[in-house]
Amino acid sequence: MTDNDLPTGDLPPDLAALERALSGGPLPSPALRGRVTAQVEQGLRRSRQLDFWQYAAAVAAVAVVALNLSLTVSTASPQRPGLGIAREKQAAIQRQLENMELPLSPQEIRRQSVLMAAGAELILVGTPHSSIRETSAVLNR
Repeated sequence: MTDNDLPTGDLPPDLAALERALSGGPLPSPALRGRVTAQVEQGLRRSRQLDFWQYAAAVAAVAVVALNLSLTVSTASPQRPGLGIAREKQAAIQRQLENMELPLSPQEIRRQSVLMAAGAELILVGTPHSSIRETSAVLNR
């Protein structure tokens, strides 16, 4: 069965004549197949690259929103952890400061020992600029 022998009973007579006329025309050159295939591959490649960048942009947007939410919650909630300064540690630091014979009053030596003991338990945390003016510290445990 050749292309000219296709059944044309389902088509109206004018379309059947058009189909016969077109099927008897010259065949496309072999290079056309290569050009069409190359164009289709290039279009698919461009589509895949676009899909990747759209996915990357969506992931970046989700990361930015999550980071923003995290920073908003962390700066809005008061971070007042229980310092849990061990009295023994503070007393040991106070004794060391007294043994140094520094020109400080006993109240100042006690104050400095409390600050040093508290500072040993904290990690300083930088906070982004916000309307809330609080110092952030996190216990180092």
